[in-house]
Amino acid sequence: MVDIWTLHTSTYLWLALLIHVVYAAVLVGLVENAPEYIHTLESYVKVYVALFLVLRFNKYTGTSNFTPLDRKIVFSAGLVVLSTSALGWLVEYYKKEVKAFARMVFKPAIDFVKGD
Repeated sequence: MVDIWTLHTSTYLWLALLIHVVYAAVLVGLVENAPEYIHTLESYVKVYVALFLVLRFNKYTGTSNFTPLDRKIVFSAGLVVLSTSALGWLVEYYKKEVKAFARMVFKPAIDFVKGD
């Protein structure tokens, strides 16, 4: 039988990774149409993080001891909240400059792959 906390922990960690990969792809310009979906993804991740933390650490059903896994979950939850709030604003603000820099850096590799 699958342990419910193990399943939720894995799901949470994969969602946290997914949102950071999407941010990185948008930031370097690999994905052009993702900004319209990023706010929806952020909302789902924030709700999932909130529900996960409330269910995991409430005083009625939560664990009484704080494990290293719990420490990792709380730390990554903080990173998700920080990245979807403050860093999201920074990505939008500096997106053009970062895209231009990324294109300049990766242009030789792209030209090489294309055969130009």
